[in-house]
Amino acid sequence: VSTQSTGKKKKPPHWKRPTPPPQVVLFCGWRKNTDEMIEALDEFASPMSELIVMSPETEDHRRSNFEPIGNKKPRNLKKITHFVGDLLSRADLERLLSQYEFNTIIILSETEAIASLQESARSDNQVLVTTLYIKDILKKQRGRADDFVIVSEICDSNTKSLVSADVVSDWVVSNELISMTLAQLAEQQENRLIWDELFVAEGSEIYLREAENYVEMGEEVTFWELFARGRKRCDIVLGYKKWGEPHVLNPQDKNENLTFQPLDRIIVITKE
Repeated sequence: VSTQSTGKKKKPPHWKRPTPPPQVVLFCGWRKNTDEMIEALDEFASPMSELIVMSPETEDHRRSNFEPIGNKKPRNLKKITHFVGDLLSRADLERLLSQYEFNTIIILSETEAIASLQESARSDNQVLVTTLYIKDILKKQRGRADDFVIVSEICDSNTKSLVSADVVSDWVVSNELISMTLAQLAEQQENRLIWDELFVAEGSEIYLREAENYVEMGEEVTFWELFARGRKRCDIVLGYKKWGEPHVLNPQDKNENLTFQPLDRIIVITKE
């Protein structure tokens, strides 16, 4: 992307690094690589966050497969709690959900990627049942269903048609994600540099920054000027999200004058 001259230059406002609040995260499920997921979460999580892991597996069994992070002190997770329960039991889920105020709930597939169609279908059915239970329980306990995030992992891309936006905040299709990544690497091996940067905790990520970090409220700027201001901060500006409107990525008319309000966001790739 190149920038165009916009005539007069205005110094962007001083950027203040936000301090993310600690999170309470729930992992539903356990398999042999869950310890690697927890290690990754520990790198990405806000300081002093807490993780609760619910699974039918006994705590001793989980700890015996939990050596990597067990040999070093967690970086951001102040506490990891193991809860034994049936993910298909509403009573067990209610008992756990009544004890914590979760910000994020991640429902793991018990079948790892590249499984058979039969295993994938069975695992996806269990994930959907657990997701529906949790959504209904929290809605009744909290009186609302928009103050937490639910991310469900599914193996079969056909299952996406059964999942509505009212049920989960997002979903991860393991097989589809792996296939697309491998296909890109096969076509353009240099893309590995991008994935290596995006898929590690210390690399760059996509953020929605407050617009006031880049522009004065009510100030008119073009997307080119917005991009140039982001580049001065070593940010790559992808687009913007105005309050109450759909997000805009790589706008076609980059010379259009834009104004932003306090609740608007700028979408960028950057390092925290």
